[in-house]
Amino acid sequence: MLHGEWAGGGTIISGCPSATLTDANLVRTALSEPRERPIPSSVLGGGWFGWLSYPDSSCWRLSDDEVTVGDHLGFYPCVLRYRRDDGCWYDEALLGTVSERSLDGRRRDLAALLGRSGSTAGRGYRVGRLRPRESRAWYTASVSACIERIRAGDVYQANLCFRMDADFAGDVTSLFADLVDALQPAHGALICTRSHAIVSVSPELFLRRDGDTLTSAPIKGTRPKSTAGRDRDPAATELLRSAKERAENVMIVDLVRNDLGRVAATGTVRVPSLLAVEEHCGVWHLVSRVSATLASNCGDGDLLAATFPAASVTGAPKQAARGVIAQLERRPRGVYTGAIGYLSPHAGLELNVAIRTAVISYRYPAPHLLSLGVGAGITAGSVPDEEWQECLDKAAPLVNAWSRGVPRPAAGSGVRV
Repeated sequence: MLHGEWAGGGTIISGCPSATLTDANLVRTALSEPRERPIPSSVLGGGWFGWLSYPDSSCWRLSDDEVTVGDHLGFYPCVLRYRRDDGCWYDEALLGTVSERSLDGRRRDLAALLGRSGSTAGRGYRVGRLRPRESRAWYTASVSACIERIRAGDVYQANLCFRMDADFAGDVTSLFADLVDALQPAHGALICTRSHAIVSVSPELFLRRDGDTLTSAPIKGTRPKSTAGRDRDPAATELLRSAKERAENVMIVDLVRNDLGRVAATGTVRVPSLLAVEEHCGVWHLVSRVSATLASNCGDGDLLAATFPAASVTGAPKQAARGVIAQLERRPRGVYTGAIGYLSPHAGLELNVAIRTAVISYRYPAPHLLSLGVGAGITAGSVPDEEWQECLDKAAPLVNAWSRGVPRPAAGSGVRV
C-alpha cells in the first residue's frame, strides 16, 4: 500500500506479485528496462513496487538480532487505486498481463473485500518502549568526530544515523492506519513480505519521473512543531531564519542539482522552490524542489545510478560523505534511508526517501522486533547534543501516534496482514 501524494495523490493497494526480485543485480536490471511511451498520467495500471536498501558499508557487521533487508521488488500487474482528485476507486491493470477471466475473478474478490470493510473489531497492536540501539554518548562523540572531518575539509556535511528498537505485537495494518491518520505523510508506504513489514510515513520525495520530467524535493532543517500554525509558531520562524539550517538545505540542493545534471538534458536543471517551511509528520522542515528533463539517451537505471542514495541522507560531497558515514556509523541501515516506491511502464517512476520508516521483523513467538531509524545532518555549525535531540524530535510524533489510546488490544501473537 502506498498512501499520500503518490501518482498525483491518493492510495494504491495490491497484493500477490506475479514475480519477486531480491537480488540487487536483478533489481537493477529491472529498473534498466526500456521506457515505454507514457499514456495519460491518470492511469497507473501496475508495475514494479518495493524498495531499494541503502548500500551499506562492507565494514558494518550484523549481530544476531539485527533487522536489515536487501533490495526487494515485486511485479504487480493489477492495482486498486483511490484517486484523491475525484474521490473514486479504480481497479487498474496493465494491458496484456491479465486475462479477462482473471479480471472477472478479481472483481468478485474486490466485491467480497469491500463487503467486509470496516469489520476490524478486536484488531489492535502494541508497541513497546523505544530503546536507542546506541548511547547518547556514542552519538554525540560521532557527531564531534564528523565536525572535525568537516573542519579538516574532508566533507561539507554528512548525515549520521542510529537505530531505535521496540517490541511489537498485533496488526501491522492498524499501526500503519494510525500513523497515516495522525501524521498525513506525503509518501507513506506499507509493504509486507513473509519475513518483514516495512512501515513508512516518509515526508520526502526522492525522485519522480513523469514522462521525461524529473522532480526531487530534498528536506533539510527541522524544528519540533507546537500547536500553533506556521505563521504563529516561533519554531517555524526560527527554522527559516537559521543560518545553519538554511546552509544545510542549500548544500543538499546543490548536490541534487549536480546528481540530476549527470542525466539531464543540457540547461534543464531548475530550482522552482527553495527553503519553503512545511509541516510534515509533526515537525517543521525546510523543503526545496529541484526539477530537470531526463536526457533522451538515459533510462531509469542511469537515473538511479546518478542519484541513489538520496543526497539528503548522505551529505556533500556525496562519495566522501558516504565514506565518513561508513567509518562513524556502526550498523547497516537496510531499508532506512533507502527508497520505497514504484516503477510503472505507463506512469513512470516515483520513490520516497525511506525516513520515518520502521522495519518489523517477524519473530516467533511474539513480540516481534520493530526497528526505527533516526538521523540528522551534521555541518560545521552543529552542536552534538542538539543533533541527538533532533533525532528524538523526529521519532516523537510516531511514538505519540502509535501510543494514542494505550493500552490497545493485541490481536493474537502474530503480525496479521
